[in-house]
Amino acid sequence: MKTKNLFEMVLILVAISFFSCNTSFAKSIPVDENPTLLFHRVFSGSVNDTLSISVSLPASYYASDTKNYPVIYILDGNLYFDIFKSMVNIYTQTGWPYEVILVGIGYKNIPELAMLRSRDYTYPVAEERYGMNVSGGGDKFLTFLNKELLPDLDKKYRTDKANRILFGHSLSAYFVEYAFIENLKNNNEVFQSYIAASPTLNYNKYYLLKAMENLEGVNPTLLSKTSIFTSFGQLENASPDPEMEKVELTTEKLEKLFTQDKFHGLKHRSIVYSHLGHMETAIPTLMQGIIWTFTKE
Repeated sequence: MKTKNLFEMVLILVAISFFSCNTSFAKSIPVDENPTLLFHRVFSGSVNDTLSISVSLPASYYASDTKNYPVIYILDGNLYFDIFKSMVNIYTQTGWPYEVILVGIGYKNIPELAMLRSRDYTYPVAEERYGMNVSGGGDKFLTFLNKELLPDLDKKYRTDKANRILFGHSLSAYFVEYAFIENLKNNNEVFQSYIAASPTLNYNKYYLLKAMENLEGVNPTLLSKTSIFTSFGQLENASPDPEMEKVELTTEKLEKLFTQDKFHGLKHRSIVYSHLGHMETAIPTLMQGIIWTFTKE
């Protein structure tokens, strides 16, 4: 977490390398007359801010008016939406069997992303040593997803409400793990699958791991419908945070935790990618996580 400023700079440089970011989106309009790619500007009463929502529909979407599609919600949308949209579209054209709606959840621009992601993706408020100007709004952001954004998109598009996936990387992956815990605790099956690439679980002295350990009384039926895929890169062990444990140890803790009786029925997998660093895990995690999620075991 001491490398926060460096990470924000990396976000900006990587995003500029991959795509040009629109700074303002009209609501529900096609991009370049492409009816399968749309943007929304959505005001959230829970967050008290306006967010940019990107939607990519499968090529077959308009061939039927009855088929519903799984939805993958991508956090840090300014950075990852265009990348994953291109990959999924190309894979689908070459026979990839997973037709999905992609939803990127982002901000007005990359500088705003770098400034506000700590506000929306963390809970509780960060300890002073992390140097975050704003933090701890994860509960409000989760309310935005669960009660504002998803119901709205379900009305606009033919979504499969029983097949929603939430993806995040780094700090937004921390939020994915937080959403997983909170939705289980509150018996809320709004998301069925969670994919977290290199979550910053060391935040606030492994607050989320402790929350998972203390979680009790989860509905077994809900657990049987839920899956979580978590990854780390082996090179993350070089983190300058002295309180960050080896990623292999964190992975072992997660797997041991999820095999407890109280998580019986949960589909889970926690892995470490050899020779990958923190910024390199997002793409392989999402692609492997999708295949793993859709594969029945």
